[in-house]
Amino acid sequence: MTLIAILASLVLERLLDHVQDLRRYERYQDYVEWLRQRLHGDVWEGRVGVVALLAPVVLITMLLQIGLSDALFGLLGLLFAVGVLVFCLGPRDLGHELTQYREAQVSGNLELSTRLARTLLGVEPPSDPLEQARAVTGGVLVQANLRIFGVLFWFVVLGPVGAVLYRAVTELSRLTQQDNDEFSWAARQLNEILDWLPARLVALGYALSGHFEAAMVGWREATSNKECWLVPAAQVLAATGTGALDLDQEIEDVMAWDQALQSAMGLVWRTLILWVFVIALLTLAGWAA
Repeated sequence: MTLIAILASLVLERLLDHVQDLRRYERYQDYVEWLRQRLHGDVWEGRVGVVALLAPVVLITMLLQIGLSDALFGLLGLLFAVGVLVFCLGPRDLGHELTQYREAQVSGNLELSTRLARTLLGVEPPSDPLEQARAVTGGVLVQANLRIFGVLFWFVVLGPVGAVLYRAVTELSRLTQQDNDEFSWAARQLNEILDWLPARLVALGYALSGHFEAAMVGWREATSNKECWLVPAAQVLAATGTGALDLDQEIEDVMAWDQALQSAMGLVWRTLILWVFVIALLTLAGWAA
């Protein structure tokens, strides 16, 4: 069922453009704000508060997953799994956003390209077009994990509840990224914990799908100054993916960066195909349900 659900969700993701309009997380944001206003006291301002906030979401998903797993010979369980995956992927189409950014950059529309880069990166992008393109290239490689691979990994491990948990944590981390309190720190720490293994598997996929030796050099450089388990997932993904694209030389032309951005998205798709192939092998071997 895992493989079928993944394939079905990826097909729906590509065929149904309006699926992105269904991924509205405003209600989750309202829930976060509502609950935090009611959880008073120091005990709720750290890990305990994060767990208390996530527990209802995870518990409801778990009960539905268990209750529907065998209904109608497993058909309802499969439909539930596909629905959860479709809802948790994204929320926006990475390839479509990158295409818009490339068109804006090539046409010289700096205002539009900066706005699109801000959406892709989640932070204020560099003002220089070439530096901005370099940042977006790394951002695409990082966003692919947040939008696709992290969801798929935890879905394979825990089923629908894993996909919901991952998306709930990443959204919580995003909503609190500007805050410096213990709650926000705990949310970001949990996000890094959930990202640790899938990000490194994605980085390995980048290496296998691109320039392997250069990717390994980038990975080693990213982890050279810290213990390997303390290096942020984004740093590993950007360094390894950029190495896999063999972009260690300076590029001083907008059209050349346009090609590099296209190659970055191609690397993501090749890695996704590799992941699906491995999941299929695990399914045939009986290691994935």
